[in-house]
Amino acid sequence: MKNKIYIIILSVLCLSCKHSNVIQKESNIQINIQNISPIKLSELVNNFKLVKLQTTEQSLFEDIRNIDIYDNKIYLSDGYTIKIFNLSDGVFIDKLDKRGKGPDEYITISSFIIDPKNSTLIVSDLIGQAIIYYSLNGHFIKKCRIGFWANDIHRL
Repeated sequence: MKNKIYIIILSVLCLSCKHSNVIQKESNIQINIQNISPIKLSELVNNFKLVKLQTTEQSLFEDIRNIDIYDNKIYLSDGYTIKIFNLSDGVFIDKLDKRGKGPDEYITISSFIIDPKNSTLIVSDLIGQAIIYYSLNGHFIKKCRIGFWANDIHRL
């Protein structure tokens, strides 16, 4: 588990610190939209499923910042909570809402991933400069302070 954290930290450091002496010229690209033909979704994917999400007072969100699908569930984050829906029928299941400054809480969710190997939900807290681990049912596992702002987190 420590190796994953080190890889994440190293990736963020390497990708976020960039200096370039190249001066780029601005250029305009004109696209003639008259000649653009529509693309059917069926040309891009083999199959897809439209899932209407259940609307309840608890399931409402302002926008979607992250989405992940695991174990027949849809996980959606609006930056403050993670809402969980059933993939089959869109029924609202639960939400993770642990906002705060406590040891098991986050200030904001900048990103999250699901680790299928360990069945954990890993949350990146940009403002709190931490990576927080929860079980898939929302129980706190641990918090790792990283000491820098990590805007995004990905599986390797």
